[in-house]
Amino acid sequence: MSGRAGKTRFAWIATITFAFAILAAVAVWAFKGEPQTVVHIKAESRSIKFIVSNETTAQIALPAAMLLRVPGGEPECVSGVIAPAARARVRYSSSAQNTLLIAIEPGDDAGTGWFLPDNGAERALSGVTLFAYGPAVGCGEVSAAALPIWGETVIGNTPRVGGAGSDGLGPILLSGEVDVFGVSRFRSHGQATIFPVQTFPLPAGATIRGSARRGEDAILRGAAIYTPGSDFGALDVSLTSEAGRVQINRWGSTEDGEAVDIGPLAQVAGDPGLASIAALLALVLLSISAVSAVLQVYGEAR
Repeated sequence: MSGRAGKTRFAWIATITFAFAILAAVAVWAFKGEPQTVVHIKAESRSIKFIVSNETTAQIALPAAMLLRVPGGEPECVSGVIAPAARARVRYSSSAQNTLLIAIEPGDDAGTGWFLPDNGAERALSGVTLFAYGPAVGCGEVSAAALPIWGETVIGNTPRVGGAGSDGLGPILLSGEVDVFGVSRFRSHGQATIFPVQTFPLPAGATIRGSARRGEDAILRGAAIYTPGSDFGALDVSLTSEAGRVQINRWGSTEDGEAVDIGPLAQVAGDPGLASIAALLALVLLSISAVSAVLQVYGEAR
């Protein structure tokens, strides 16, 4: 082996070692810490309940509803905004007759909330308060309504005979899916990017539970859309959470449920930023290999 060829091979080995060292450092950095995820829940359900964690974003606007149950009061038609108190328990349920029921129970630390009428003074709510909204209520024109959800949430209920509307379905989850997205550890134009990782189908009759795992950002948030005339009186639910804990309990399951989560390997494997780095390193190695081969042939020729 000539001195030139030995130097070329040494340079080639050193370059490969350096490239693999960079790749190993990137891998260690990529696996460091818990993977960040974004969970999106899409479902059709006749029951959603949550604990209010943000009073401002939990306000419910209803143009023509009936206040059915209020301590010391009679049923009456009202129009305005329902403002549940912090930690109040809110439940949306619907029936085959397209009647939406909104039940608000007092929380651990405060009262039930307030009702802000379109005309008139603010009214404090106490105890369990129930509102009804829909074509059969008879309080005026009914249109689609967006029902905010912001807090620890349960979608669906254990199936039972009879139930809402006595149509045999009850307040159950009818269908849906959970989409899990990974958050890239690399930023594009200064912004975080997400990429699809896995989709979990939701069977009819399942119960979906979403709760905080770390901080306010982990709370499930979104809305349920009530539409008069929807199939089976279902509410269209769309919720999102960053790093929240989502659990699926299937109908008839005796276990604690299945946690929706992804491991660090799946997170890294699907990260487009890491894939770009791997492709760049491969291109660099191929280029160095080609140059090294040319230099070796040139050295042997001389």
